[in-house]
Amino acid sequence: APQISEVKSEVSTGANSKMQAIISWKTDELATSQVEYAEGLLGGASKYPLSSPIDESLNSTHTVILTDLKPNTTFHFRVVSKDAAANVNQSSDRTLLSPDATESVLEEVVGSLEDTFSWVKDLRTALGL
Repeated sequence: APQISEVKSEVSTGANSKMQAIISWKTDELATSQVEYAEGLLGGASKYPLSSPIDESLNSTHTVILTDLKPNTTFHFRVVSKDAAANVNQSSDRTLLSPDATESVLEEVVGSLEDTFSWVKDLRTALGL
């Protein structure tokens, strides 16, 4: 089975303030890529109700992006790789935390203008924004 190493995860804000996790790892031989995951903390080997689609292309470096994650939520996950001979291996359970959703860039700019120019707040109120 492929040996899995260098598992890394990074969470960021994607489109429409949705959270996304970028998970990457390496294998010592060419293998497929998949991430199994769930909300909450460690739930045991059979507690992964969600999974990314399997990337059947055989690679030794792997990247999977999980989209539409809930903000301010803890997730646990493991990576799964299968070699050409159908030998499967999975990583140990890992945890990640999605941050609070941030304001859109427009909301941040308008908020900054409100702090500088008091009339912007009045205009925003008048427009029902």
